Amino acid sequence: YERIDKLNSEELEFIRRLDLDALPGIKYWVRNREKTDPFYIQGWKKNKFYPDFVAVTKNGVIIALEWKGADRVSNEDTEYKVEIGKIWEKLGVGELRFFLAHIGNVEEVLEKIRGYLSEEEAIQTVLRAKKEIGLGKGLKGDLRELAKKFKN
Repeated sequence: YERIDKLNSEELEFIRRLDLDALPGIKYWVRNREKTDPFYIQGWKKNKFYPDFVAVTKNGVIIALEWKGADRVSNEDTEYKVEIGKIWEKLGVGELRFFLAHIGNVEEVLEKIRGYLSEEEAIQTVLRAKKEIGLGKGLKGDLRELAKKFKN
């Protein structure tokens, strides 16, 4: 986009941190403008949910990021967005991620994104190596499960 629309100071600081802390694994990110841009998550309520930011990793995984000010972290609307965001993530079977970020959890969200990107990079490295030596395909899901076990 030539312009990313208005960002409040908290959103601006978060996205700067995303650039600084996670950018090596992120191909690009965009400001998702409500009712203007085509990306939204449709839940069971009438109105569509437009996450504030959408990032795409170098591996093609889509990350939806919703920013909430301190005054809106725990209200009914936010709870609904988190619920449908997590359902959307599960439907993506590892190819979609959703994060709710606010002033109190920026470090936690950035750490999860960094960890996720590191896990994806490791999986891709193993897959490239297996491909080079001619081993089977379709191991991505198994490798993700293995990575999760080691992570926990």
